[in-house]
Amino acid sequence: HDRRGALLVNPLSRLDPACADLEPLAGELERMLTAHEELSRLPDKFGIVLDSGSALREIAADIRVNVLAEQPWQARLRLADGESDYVGQTADVARAVTDIALALSRTAPGRRIRELTDQAGPRPFERCLAGWERVDAELEAPAAPPIGVHPGWLALGVPFGSADAVTWASIAELATARAGSIRITPWRSVVLPGVSPGDFS
Repeated sequence: HDRRGALLVNPLSRLDPACADLEPLAGELERMLTAHEELSRLPDKFGIVLDSGSALREIAADIRVNVLAEQPWQARLRLADGESDYVGQTADVARAVTDIALALSRTAPGRRIRELTDQAGPRPFERCLAGWERVDAELEAPAAPPIGVHPGWLALGVPFGSADAVTWASIAELATARAGSIRITPWRSVVLPGVSPGDFS
């Protein structure tokens, strides 16, 4: 059962120095989300946020992972909007997230993590986080959405999160002329890797 749509990754990975390189971990998590048929029992709105630098702080999620840009081997994991974070090794994130998702699908199919933690706290998932240190949740201020030209990439605002066919065709043409990719963000914008200030001179 393919649940890759449950994963939201910071679109500034490999572009913004304030964001760790999340691509290898995102690939591991995507493989996990396709490998276990039991995950089909998770609710449609079940979500995992993979962040660095807190750019996605305001996006609701069942499992939130924040890889530290200054220490990319270390990550903080939070269950829903819990009052605690769990600090552990980035290399163990995919295993821990997999175990948490499977635990939810087996013990409370169709329910969100917050429904369980509101009743019982993190206890139903503590075995999944063996070896992780429980600390007070870090309340980071969300980063402002980047709009404009940056070294090696461009972020374009899309009013109200939509655009007409002509606008999308122009965006696609610009992306194709450079790195050939378009990253859709949750901030009503698109990011185009490979576009530099010289492209507008």
